[in-house]
Parts: sequence; structure tokens; C-alpha cells
Amino acid sequence: MRIISKEKRDSVIQSARKLTSIAELSFDSLSVDFGVAAESDSPITAKFHFVNKGSSKITISGVTTSCSCLTATLSRYNLSPGQSAEIIAKYDQTGHPGRHDRYVYLYVSDAKTGSSTLAATVMLTGVVIPQGADLSDYPVKLGYFSFDKPSVTFTVGKASKQTLRLVNTSDSARELSFSTGLLPSFLTVTPSIIRIPSGGECEVILEYNGDSDIISSKKGISLLFDGAGINRLSSKIDVFFIDY
Repeated sequence: MRIISKEKRDSVIQSARKLTSIAELSFDSLSVDFGVAAESDSPITAKFHFVNKGSSKITISGVTTSCSCLTATLSRYNLSPGQSAEIIAKYDQTGHPGRHDRYVYLYVSDAKTGSSTLAATVMLTGVVIPQGADLSDYPVKLGYFSFDKPSVTFTVGKASKQTLRLVNTSDSARELSFSTGLLPSFLTVTPSIIRIPSGGECEVILEYNGDSDIISSKKGISLLFDGAGINRLSSKIDVFFIDY
């Protein structure tokens, strides 16, 4: 998995803007963010529309990509002034969980020398959830994570365990932490892993010891899952204790 910082991606896009002036090509967008997709989903397709803003014909000599999992085709190779075309990029994310930035390079032919010149770089970016993970299983989006449910409920006086599942939908690995000092003595919380990679899943076991002497203020508590990283953003999950 290759993770590129926001600053690096911005630098690539700025460079691409400079390159497009070589051939006087104008793109609607130099990057497409596909958001979050499952590894088991159909290949991701993105289109990059551009126009010849110059006063002379432009001949595109070809396109290449940054990896074999990304293919790119062109709708048109010869553009008269004012004509438009599209780069159709298709990314096969199978076997590539995590955050990814993939690039397509477009080359034009020099009318005088016949040589090819890099004229534009476009980027496809997003997060891929690992094989077996289904985004529909994680409908509750909170902060850096998506959860399988917004709350957990226990019956007062009945010892039991509950499982909370989550997936890291952010663009980098996150350290899962929460303040144990705020937890009541009758509840323990144990995550299956602490450092969750981008696109990674985690199971959190919540175990209630059955203590029936729960004061009213403890009938409901909130767990704050903190995805520590460059920035911190907490996700709140409610835990209820119902006395039937």
C-alpha cells in the first residue's frame, strides 16, 4: 500500500496544472476521489473530461498509468480546437485494501519533431475496504470510523457480552483509544486490535459483569473512540443498561 500525504498530492496536482498549459488542454478536474469502496466491489471507473483550448490541432500519442491495477483509455486521440475528449480510468481494487492514489499520464505528439511530451497527470484517489468487509455492514459513520450500530444495550442484572464492529474509513492508520477512567467498574471494553490500518476492521468486545446495583446515572454511558493520528476526532457510541 502506498500512502501519499495531502501536501504531496497537492504538489502533483499543481504540477499537472502547469503541464496542461503545454498542450493547452483544459480539464474539468485533475483528480477524482471515489471515497470509500469495498475490495469486493466492481472495478472503480472514473472519467476525466478535457477540451482543446488552443488554436491548433492536438494529437494525443497515448496514456500510461502508475500501476498495473489501473487501466486507461481515451475517447478521442485527435482534437481540433474546441473539441473535447475523456480519459476513462478503471481501477481494479482487488487485493489493494487501504488508502490509494493512482495516476494516469497523458502524452501529446509534437507536431514538428513527432516526439511525445507529458501534457497532463490526473489522479484517482480513495480508500478500499478489505475483502470480506461490506460497507452496508457499517451504516453508522462517526468520525474516522464507520460502525455496525450506533449503540449497545445490556439488561441490568444479566451478565453478557456484546460485540461492536467498526472499520477505519480515514486515509491513514488510526490508534484506537478511549478513556478507561470514565468506564464504570461493571463494564470492560476490549478491542481486537489497537492500530487499525486505513480500510481495516476491528471488533470491540463489551462485557457487562451483571452487577444489578447500577445507579440511575449509569443507565446510559457514552464510549468515545479516539482515532489518534495527525488530527484527533472522537466517535461516540452509546451504551444502555435497561432494567426490564
